[in-house]
Amino acid sequence: MKEPNEGVKSARRVFEFLEYYAKVQRAVSVAELANHFGYPNSSVSSVMRTMVAMGYLSYNATTRSYLPTARLPFLNNWIGTRLFDHDRIWAMMLELSDATGETILLGVQIGLRLQYTQVIDAKGPVRLHAESGSFRGLTTTAAGLMLLSRFDDRTIGQLIRRINDEGEAELINLPEVLQKIEAIRRDGHCVSIGGVVPGAGAIAMLLPKSVGETPLAIGVSSVESVIVQNRDAYIDLMKKVIKRHVNGDSEQRSRRAT
Repeated sequence: MKEPNEGVKSARRVFEFLEYYAKVQRAVSVAELANHFGYPNSSVSSVMRTMVAMGYLSYNATTRSYLPTARLPFLNNWIGTRLFDHDRIWAMMLELSDATGETILLGVQIGLRLQYTQVIDAKGPVRLHAESGSFRGLTTTAAGLMLLSRFDDRTIGQLIRRINDEGEAELINLPEVLQKIEAIRRDGHCVSIGGVVPGAGAIAMLLPKSVGETPLAIGVSSVESVIVQNRDAYIDLMKKVIKRHVNGDSEQRSRRAT
């Protein structure tokens, strides 16, 4: 594989560093970033100095650390209001987290893969490993299958063939996927066990279009026994939480209009 040039490397590191900030939510030093990502101090320092010069980071000479400035949220504020209603979705995730204590996932389709854009960790001692920004297979996750169910069978077939052509994993059986999709369309939710981690599972549902232009799936994930035992209760809870937040927004708009 051809090595990316320096410009590509720098662009990638900008986003990696921003995602790291989202994870730790504090000021960080060049040494910390270099150690975490395994990059030379000099290259990390160069990227950080550029971001300071452009006004996206501030530098504290006393602690030798960097912190994002207010320019960054103002720059991408429209994403959280137009592409998807971040505040409303986050409120749903927090409510599900408080009610279940389990890992709460928010997934989006990126090309031929599923990406977890937001993750709230489980509150108990048993925690499934899923990080914001991580990728999974579309056909091996409850959220991925939910997102696939938006398409007709022909489009799904085309996507599966493209995934199989890439040859990065075991070949996917299209008839088996379509059988799962048929059940998902009928039930309005997806329960997946052992698709990614043996002994673990998740329940997922699509979020309504009213929360934004980007198709998203929300999920509750835990060990298999918890998902099986609480399946009906979690499905009912997810439906109620989604409906309450969507209807509440509609009622507020109606009151404002009158």
